[in-house]
Amino acid sequence: MNGVMSMGRRSNAKSWLTGSLKQEKWAAEYLLKKKILWDTGLANSASRSTTSAIEYLKGLDESISDNKLLLQQASSAWRAQKSRKDNKQINISISKNAYKIVDSLAKANGSSIKAMIDFLITESQTKIEELERLKKVELEYLQACKRIEEQEAKIEELETELSKLRKVNDDLKPSVSTAHEKEKSSTLQEKIISAQDEPTLHESPKTTNQKVDTNHSKRKASKTWQSPSSKSSKSQWQR
Repeated sequence: MNGVMSMGRRSNAKSWLTGSLKQEKWAAEYLLKKKILWDTGLANSASRSTTSAIEYLKGLDESISDNKLLLQQASSAWRAQKSRKDNKQINISISKNAYKIVDSLAKANGSSIKAMIDFLITESQTKIEELERLKKVELEYLQACKRIEEQEAKIEELETELSKLRKVNDDLKPSVSTAHEKEKSSTLQEKIISAQDEPTLHESPKTTNQKVDTNHSKRKASKTWQSPSSKSSKSQWQR
């Protein structure tokens, strides 16, 4: 096997080499089974360590027939083992009617019966998951609607209570106004009575004085006035 490296651009024969850790491990085991000593005599100039199995395969010169054959065999082996892991072979029996449907769908879509069965199963699973998601959303929607109804009922209850309180407040306004007017009228009457009583108290001493003066005048008049009989008696006594 010629290990000469090709420095050109990677061809389609090497396009499957992704360089993943999983692929690196597989490539190393594959080359060992082929008894190809890929890790001898070649060092990586950057790390100074032996080249990996993937780098060895990438560096093969495809112009050499043995190298090209090795790349083709390695590519086929990689895809085969990957297909075995991604697919599980099973034997099942289906009805003739179901087989006809699958066969018809496969022909209409230009695919094999196996590929169509895979598609139908995957599509069915996707629809089942979507249906489950819709059921969950619907449940959440119904719960939200229930909460909204409860909140609306509570709001209506509060509005009714508020309306009652406003009515009570409106009924109390005339009573409070009437009581206030009565209190105001009573206070005004008290002020009027008080104002009427004050001049009477001031005039009482004057009335008393007038009565005293009248009595004094009467006594003075009685002393000054004398009857005719008294005057005659006085004249006779003087004689």
